[in-house]
Amino acid sequence: MTKRLPLLLASVGILLRIIPFWAMPTWYDENFTILVARLPLDRMIAATAGDVHPPLWYLICWLTVRIPLLPAWAAIRLPSVLAGIAAIWVFWKILQHLDPYAYTWSYVSVERVRLAAFGLFCLLPQQIYYAQEGRMYALLTLLVLTAWLCILQRKWLWLAVVTIIMLWLQNYGMIYAAALWVAAMLHDRKTWKQLTISLAAAGLTFIPWLFVLQKQMSGIQGQYWIRTVTLPSTLNDLVNTYFAVGQPHANMVNTAVFYGVLIWVLIWSIRNKALNLPAVILAFLPITLAAIVSVVWQPITLYRALIPSGAFIALLLAAPVENLGRKPLLLLAVFLVPALAVNLLGTSIRSHWAGESVRKNVNIFAMIDSQWQEGDLLYYADDGTYVTGVVTWKKVDNAVQILRCGSVRGSLSTLTRLAIGMRSGDLPANVTGRIWVITAETPLNPPCETDYLRRHGLLDTKPLVCSQDSELVKSCVYLVVNDR
Repeated sequence: MTKRLPLLLASVGILLRIIPFWAMPTWYDENFTILVARLPLDRMIAATAGDVHPPLWYLICWLTVRIPLLPAWAAIRLPSVLAGIAAIWVFWKILQHLDPYAYTWSYVSVERVRLAAFGLFCLLPQQIYYAQEGRMYALLTLLVLTAWLCILQRKWLWLAVVTIIMLWLQNYGMIYAAALWVAAMLHDRKTWKQLTISLAAAGLTFIPWLFVLQKQMSGIQGQYWIRTVTLPSTLNDLVNTYFAVGQPHANMVNTAVFYGVLIWVLIWSIRNKALNLPAVILAFLPITLAAIVSVVWQPITLYRALIPSGAFIALLLAAPVENLGRKPLLLLAVFLVPALAVNLLGTSIRSHWAGESVRKNVNIFAMIDSQWQEGDLLYYADDGTYVTGVVTWKKVDNAVQILRCGSVRGSLSTLTRLAIGMRSGDLPANVTGRIWVITAETPLNPPCETDYLRRHGLLDTKPLVCSQDSELVKSCVYLVVNDR
């Protein structure tokens, strides 16, 4: 049974990463990926240069969206699914190197530790969630794990190759490269020369993009949507590398369980001289570096880019399994298992609790497209209207964004707008016929946009439908017939 258990855990993990990756509607970031990937290659690179990420993920999707008969949502999610499945195998290979004499100062039998860590990783809600999303985070996890495996196996050429891919995939590749160097030095200092040469060689290939990155970061200075870093927000981001984000009350329970169990396990590991220092570095140094950069420079902390750390947190949490008695293990299970199970259940049926506004937006765009008439104008405020709508529109052929009258945090750059074909400007002076208006009243949008629409009489009628209507966010659709 012991030999079959890893296969059983892997099978469950694979199924959870596959089912139901087709069910949830694509959201803004996924639609942006589809939109950019459909562009000609030169415009795709230009759009990426105006964004906040390196181009590799969009290049991968640029290839997959051109596979005949493959739906767009599948084209961008399939690489994530495959990466999530491959990460299970790589993590198991890493666990085979869990030599007690290399990782601890006292002998600890590792067989049950391996199984516990592997089981946790297979069931990690965030790993499952991002294995089903058409973004780069599941692949980033696979690359970080593969890089660590290369270090353990002393495959320095492959380490350089994997690190190159990691750097060009996501900006957090730089943070993880630094964490991998520190962790590897703690693991085996004798290999410092090969290690440093491999990572430095990978870094040299990324230098050309650093100039683009500098422009990207300068362009969003103080204008990005990532919140200012505080100690509570950083602690919450660490929880979200493990548990999927849910409702606020559920997040409070997850936070209490996560830190209660983690602190208890770390104290036990230190007292028993069984602390896996490389795992500590790979679990906590990336978020520490991200927080430092956020405080010293500008906010960059993003929990989605930190989910590779969840694998090493799972390894830390499994450390006491072999040496604890039945009662302490039962006590740990009473706290951890219910929280993990509830969060896992919510993640597994994500198609049923996808953001209601996402579903409403899909229906709204379908409604506008089905009722579109020649000569109609779509006049909208938020970038998301175009990014999401253009992926599905079949009839809409005249969409103009309200000319910016103030800064909009997190909005697309001018370079990206031009590359993807967005148009913006004042309401045409002699426009007649039907005008579809989509508003965006949020903390990120300046109120002058809504004031502009109101001055032109575009909000005088009752809205047809609102995808969101709360004190914080209001987005509604109006249909105005202008017969002037």
